[in-house]
Parts: sequence; structure tokens; C-alpha cells
Amino acid sequence: MSLDDFFHAETSARPIGVARAAIGIAALIRAALQYEILRALLSGDVIRAKQFNWFPDLRFDLLWPFMAIWMLASVSFALGFRSRVSGSVLFLCLAYQLAWDENLQANNFYLMTLIVFLLTVADSGCSFSLDRRLFRRGPQVVVRWSTLLPRLQISIVYFYSALLKLNPSFLAGRSITKSTRMPELLHHTWLPSGVAAATVGVEFFLAVALWLPALRRGAFALGFLLHLGIFLGMDGQHTVAMFTFGVTMCAPYLLFLEDSPASRLVIWDDSCALCRRWVAFFQGFDWLKIHSYEGSSNSNVLREAKISPQDADVELKLWWEGRTLGGFDAVREILCLLPISFLWAPLLAVPPVPAIGRRLYQLVAERRKCTVRTAAPREL
Repeated sequence: MSLDDFFHAETSARPIGVARAAIGIAALIRAALQYEILRALLSGDVIRAKQFNWFPDLRFDLLWPFMAIWMLASVSFALGFRSRVSGSVLFLCLAYQLAWDENLQANNFYLMTLIVFLLTVADSGCSFSLDRRLFRRGPQVVVRWSTLLPRLQISIVYFYSALLKLNPSFLAGRSITKSTRMPELLHHTWLPSGVAAATVGVEFFLAVALWLPALRRGAFALGFLLHLGIFLGMDGQHTVAMFTFGVTMCAPYLLFLEDSPASRLVIWDDSCALCRRWVAFFQGFDWLKIHSYEGSSNSNVLREAKISPQDADVELKLWWEGRTLGGFDAVREILCLLPISFLWAPLLAVPPVPAIGRRLYQLVAERRKCTVRTAAPREL
């Protein structure tokens, strides 16, 4: 690929639009935590550690207006309304805090600031936004390099986070014991050091595996479990910070989903009310529009996918690039590409889940009430 191709190549804007919405919500939630910290600083409850003497202070009477601007910018950014303006305002609010006082510095907060900036630069309001509905027409695409920057940032964070943890204190599990909700359960056991070593290994793995298609789904699941474990395991003082950190890290995972819109075909029994409800669920959450949906009564679609009407009526089918999956396996594959489930859906491939899932799918399919087609088989 030439340099010109690199800077002009385009990709779907839908993943980065969904990621923008998630980051905007995380920034709104984080505002509650930062308000308490700012109030403590301004009221004198915390010793100040000002970084730059020339930097303007935030007066106590301006705290609420400042937070209101932050929250309004977060909501606007999440909704995708004037995304570049709201993203810029939100970035300035976050950056101001980072530069104002050393008490306000935190790695996860710095990361959120940087991701907001990168999504603003990437024109993430091009899709999944009010901007799209109100002001914009044309294809929902962005230049590919702009989606590369948030992905690189996430990978760099995992790599350096793991690298910094390669020290005797962390590997002995002391940091984990101090910050966990139940330190008494970890004291005098091998568990803290085991968790510490596993954390380092997972972070090194994620830094590389997110870029490799063969390992990517496993990386999604491990990343989800890692951040879920951090959120559930940390003491209550860090709950909000760890939740927003998890969202900030996992939302850009969407940018690693490389399937293009309408690249996969879902074929379902359109004589079945239960199937209709399931397909409506899939369509409602298929925000990336990766799937198209066709009923099994469409003979042209069946002919193209080389699926018989009888097979299509027995179980839901998923067809793409000459491959066909049916039943539970098709449902799992669809869930792996929905924004609400792509992080945990790969876990459905871990034994014995597939065997149980196929059996349950078969039991439900056998008991569903639908119009049974009795016509002679149609030729493909």
C-alpha cells in the first residue's frame, strides 16, 4: 500500500461512532467522581500540589458551571451532536484538570482524555449520531488511518502497563492485596502472586493478539474478563474509576471488527413468531449493520446461499463468504459481531457450552409454534 493509499483509504464509520457514544457515557459517569475530588481540592480538604504557578485556578464558585459544561459536552458527544465541537470542549475540560493539580492526575483519566481527542479528530460523529440524522448525507465512512490511532493507543497501554508491572512488588501481589475488596482472603496465600502474573501475561497477550485475526476473539473475551475482574475486585473507592477505565479500554475494541456492513446474511424461518422475535432482537442491536436479514420464503436468497428450504425452516442460518452455520453456532457467530455482546460471546465457544447450547436450541426449535410449510421442495 502506497503512502497516498494509506491516507485516503476509507472504512465503515459505524464502529467508531458506537465507540464514541460509549466514551461519551463514560466521561459523563466520570464527572461525578471528579466533582468530589475537585470540591475537596477547592474547599481545602486536600493539600494542593499545583503543577504550574502560571496556570489559572478554578474558583469554587465556578465549579458547578465547569461541571455543567463537562456534562453537557459528554452528553452531546455521546449522542453525536456537533461531535467535533462537543468533543473538543470535552477534551479541554479533561485536559484542564490534568494540568491544574497533581492530585488530579491518574493514568486512566489521562487515557480517557487522549481517546476523546483521537475520536474527535477521527470525525466519529459521521455515524451513529444526531449529526448524521440532522446534517449529513452520503456514505458513512471515515479514513482508515483515523481508526488506527485509537487502536494503537489501546495496544500501547496494554504493553507498557504489563512492562511496568514487571517488578518484585507487583509480582509478589502486594498491589493487588492492598486494593482488593477482600484483602483478608488473599493474605498469606499464593493467590495474589498468581493473579499478578496472570494479569501481566494477559496484558502482553492483548497488546499483540488484538491485531491478529486468528487470536482476536480470544483477546476480546480475555480483555472483557480482565476489566470485569478489575472492576469487581477493586475496593469501593475505585469503583467508578475502574468502570470508566474498562469502558475506555474496551470501547475501541470495536474498531478491530473488520467485517463490512451487509457482509453476512441471516436466513430465518419467516413463518415462525419466535424466530421473528429473535431476528428483531438481532436487528435492534446490530448497530454496525454487518448482517442483512432474509426470510426463508425468499427462494432467490436460498438459491444464492445454496441452502434448501427445509434446512432454512429447521434452524436459523448464517451465510458469508461461502460458509454456512446453523442453529446455536449461527446465533453465537451473530452475537460475536453485535456491539452489546462481542466481548463475551467468544466464551460461548468454550466447552461444554457449544454442546449444551446446541441441545437447548434443538429443544426450543422442536417446541416452537409456527406455520409448517407442506409444499413440495423448491429446486435450488
